[in-house]
Amino acid sequence: EPTEEEQEEEEEEEEEEEEGRRRRRKKKKKKKKKKKKKKKKKKKKKKKKKKKKKKKKKKKKRRRRRKKKKKKKKKKKKKKKKREEEEEEEEEEEKKKKKKKKKKKKKKKRALRMRTLFQRHDLICLLSLQKKKKEEEEEEEEEERRRRRRRRRRRRRRRRRKKTKKKKKMKKKKKEEEEEEEEEEEEEEEEEEEEEEEEEEEKKKKKKKKKKKKKKEEEKKKKKKKKKKKKQL
Repeated sequence: EPTEEEQEEEEEEEEEEEEGRRRRRKKKKKKKKKKKKKKKKKKKKKKKKKKKKKKKKKKKKRRRRRKKKKKKKKKKKKKKKKREEEEEEEEEEEKKKKKKKKKKKKKKKRALRMRTLFQRHDLICLLSLQKKKKEEEEEEEEEERRRRRRRRRRRRRRRRRKKTKKKKKMKKKKKEEEEEEEEEEEEEEEEEEEEEEEEEEEKKKKKKKKKKKKKKEEEKKKKKKKKKKKKQL
């Protein structure tokens, strides 16, 4: 049978074990609580995020709607403005048409009045007008004829001038050619004369030389004769 001391030790051990278990349980509980808290926090965060996202989406949607509304409004305004402008244009067109109609009416009235005036007027006036017109036409025709004549004259004159110029040019050319030919002939004649003079000179020189030679020979003969005579003596 265990002693009191052993029993106490056993009880202490049991107590310690119980304490350990309690501590562990506490720790586990704390951990569980912490985990739960964390989970809750995460959930809250997620919820917040979701809410934020939703809010953002809503905001975006609202902005888009506002933008669309604005665009629609702008379009409407533009359409209205265009319609007003078109109406104004139509009114303006209508006014113009009315003005044109009025003008036409006035013109017609004036033409009618003039016609009646002409009908009332004397026939002589009309005849004189026709005569005047005819005279003017005749004058214009005459002027045209004169102009044509002038043009023809000018053309003839130009042609004549051209021809005379050409003739003069040809004449000048011919004259120059003739002068050149004359000069060439003169040069040839001069050359021939020079040649003849040279030939004459040569002939003269030859003759002179011959004469000199003859003279020399005669002198020689004379000398020889003289010598012979001297010898004979």
